[in-house]
Amino acid sequence: MICFQFSIFEPLDTTYESGPVHDLTIRQNTFLNCGEPIISIDPENREYKGAVHKNITIEENYFYMRKNSSCAIRAKAVDGLMIRHNLIYSLDTEKNKESDFIQMYNCNEVTIKENRVQLHHLFK
Repeated sequence: MICFQFSIFEPLDTTYESGPVHDLTIRQNTFLNCGEPIISIDPENREYKGAVHKNITIEENYFYMRKNSSCAIRAKAVDGLMIRHNLIYSLDTEKNKESDFIQMYNCNEVTIKENRVQLHHLFK
């Protein structure tokens, strides 16, 4: 089984090998039985001094979560974040809404809409 985790980070206090991300779309991917968070937008700033990344859209993806998973998407310090039309397959009957799988920290202009959570038994 192949698993791909998608990470966006800006090493603000380390090597400076990458920069801020602007105008990124993550669309029509299938994430199978990954570690978590599956998509991580996580600059390494210790103190919030404004958004690092801008205008990121995550749409039309399929997330197959592991048992007891808590996070499909984690975003930190983003201005202009759109999360829409994704399908999250969960093994946990008590986790049945999108907010159970999406975590935000210091994000502005966030739209989360029309995501669905469904029960599955693919990876027991």
